[in-house]
This record gives sequence, structure tokens and C-alpha cells, in this order.
Amino acid sequence: MTRSRTSDEATEVILMPVEEALDTELAFDHRTIFRDVLDHIRLKMLTTIAKEFLPEHFTISELYQVIRAIVPTFEESNFIRKITTTQSRKGILEEVRDQSGQLTMSNCY
Repeated sequence: MTRSRTSDEATEVILMPVEEALDTELAFDHRTIFRDVLDHIRLKMLTTIAKEFLPEHFTISELYQVIRAIVPTFEESNFIRKITTTQSRKGILEEVRDQSGQLTMSNCY
């Protein structure tokens, strides 16, 4: 692995486990940024894996149930909002539409 270099503003760069990084003192709002990115990555990974256990067309509720079966400790109070926002589902989920472009049913992906 190549040695990471710092910018002019940092004194050092090190690799560490995610949980350790979250417990480390970080500059500015970097902890918040780090948590947001980590949440996005975890949700994207779970969604990608869970989709393998679902039929071609499925509801958000079915997706949530599969994720809970894979990771029983998963509890996301904002799951529906996060998974249905355009940016977070980009490349992962798309709404099911008929030949005329109309949604086939509410909450079906």
C-alpha cells in the first residue's frame, strides 16, 4: 500500500477502523460528514444485497423486511425517506412504470 500524504493543513494521515475514527477528535464538522457518508454507504450496501432476495418488482416495505432479516439489528426510522430520495436511490432503485410512463402502483420499485 502506498503511503498517504497530507494536505498543507493536516499533520498526518492514518488508516483506522470506522468505529475508532468516529471516536477520534475530528476537525470542523468532519464527524458529521463522516457519519452521513457512512450511513449512505451502509444503506447502499444493504439495499444492493437485499435486492438479490427480492422479485424483479418489489415494494419498499418488502425491501425493509429483507434488510431486517439480513441484519436483525437494523432499525432506521427514516428508512423510507432515505431510500426514496432521488440521490440515495440513484442507480439502486427505480420506480416501476407501465408502457405509457405511468407508475404501476404506489411504492413499487
